Amino acid sequence: MNKHGSNRHREGDRIKLRDTVDVWFSELENNWEECGFYWFSRDRRKNEHYRRYGDLPDGRHFGAGFIPAFGDPWARESAIIIVGETGELQRDTPSRIRNWDSWPKAMAISPGGRSLVWLTGDNKLGVWRQGKEDFDDWHGEILNERLDDRSIADVRMNTDGILEIRCGDGEIAGFFCDADLVLDPWKNGWIPKAEECQQLSYALKKGYLKTCPAFLTVMICAEDCWGEYAGRGVRQVAFAPGLERIEGSILADNPDLESVVIPASVRFVDWQAFGGCTNLKHLVIEGDLSRVGSWDKDAFKGCPCEEYYAMVHQHACSS
Repeated sequence: MNKHGSNRHREGDRIKLRDTVDVWFSELENNWEECGFYWFSRDRRKNEHYRRYGDLPDGRHFGAGFIPAFGDPWARESAIIIVGETGELQRDTPSRIRNWDSWPKAMAISPGGRSLVWLTGDNKLGVWRQGKEDFDDWHGEILNERLDDRSIADVRMNTDGILEIRCGDGEIAGFFCDADLVLDPWKNGWIPKAEECQQLSYALKKGYLKTCPAFLTVMICAEDCWGEYAGRGVRQVAFAPGLERIEGSILADNPDLESVVIPASVRFVDWQAFGGCTNLKHLVIEGDLSRVGSWDKDAFKGCPCEEYYAMVHQHACSS
């Protein structure tokens, strides 16, 4: 065992860091390697140190950097950083960390290499997502606000790109952190906001995410268009407050979808909105059923609930 802990082992003369995927962050707290790197400012070379937590897919490294202050060993500036293959500084966080409690005690990169996530000493999560050009987004404050200040006990980075958060009360939740997608936890459950649903649809279409995990409820919003989630593996669905129209084929061909509750605000359901959902057995229509007469008769074509829907539709049309 080396002086930095038992989570690493030597491979010849090279120190190999423990993989940051599929392990709890508490197991990664000593999974770092203190290294030196340099950067230039006004033609002068500056030396810093950083704790290297791992490698990016392109050969660069990521970690937490710090600059020891002269004369005061406790006064340091630190930041989440990315360095090149030879150790030169390439990118750091927009705002530097000056509080020891905010120092990262464990860091991980998502399986696709699109996000950096870390857990601080005061049990807050930080997220740095890769933008169009480089890692440049800071989501830590938003994430912790949406956790509703619940205490975080531990975090796990799974191979499917889902960050699993274990709160102090024992609750397990999830956090997407890959594929140009950041879905934050919502205090009333894991229902993404409208703009995040658009990101989710894009990730599913591109194949970054093969299916929605069981704990995630996809929110259908007015901004969603025809066929938005068709054949995308959606398992649970909710509808934005006040939504009036469910677009055609929007959730078609999702074999994992088993139950749908359509709120009273919905006035129109278009052609084959749920067509081909072969396990959709439970359909609940809230409010006045007379409005179902204006819904498309094939909205649930090919579903186990089709017979029930046809009966409701026929009754609504004749009344």
